[in-house]
Amino acid sequence: MATIMFVFFCIRDTGFSWMTTWWLWLFVVLSPIPFLFIGGAIRISAGADWLRYGKNGFVSTYELTAVKITTGGASRHLVLEDKHGNGMDVQLTNLQMNRELWDLVYNGILHSVRGNGAETNKLARTFLDLDNPLRFRGE
Repeated sequence: MATIMFVFFCIRDTGFSWMTTWWLWLFVVLSPIPFLFIGGAIRISAGADWLRYGKNGFVSTYELTAVKITTGGASRHLVLEDKHGNGMDVQLTNLQMNRELWDLVYNGILHSVRGNGAETNKLARTFLDLDNPLRFRGE
């Protein structure tokens, strides 16, 4: 859609005469360069009982000792620590964008908090709905 509008306005206003001006080509050639240095995608992976986030290492989601949420500006960060001493600080929305991945992580968090008594804070209990008795049924 944007390409169609660009072509329409070029033809309507000035045509393609701008292409003969050498310094306007600097905008075309140099404009993508800042995007090369912004950084790549964050690598996130999860298994049945673990979470790996970027270069922060991994945590065992069913053996968590602390589950906390902190706020950093407009974003919320999930801080996880497991019994092996591994820990990570993850932006919560990055995990929740992938529904299947978030389900694996959330199930581990629920088990650790409700089944194993992992330490939490009020923000974690509120935003993750950890106090809801219908979320976890111990057997």
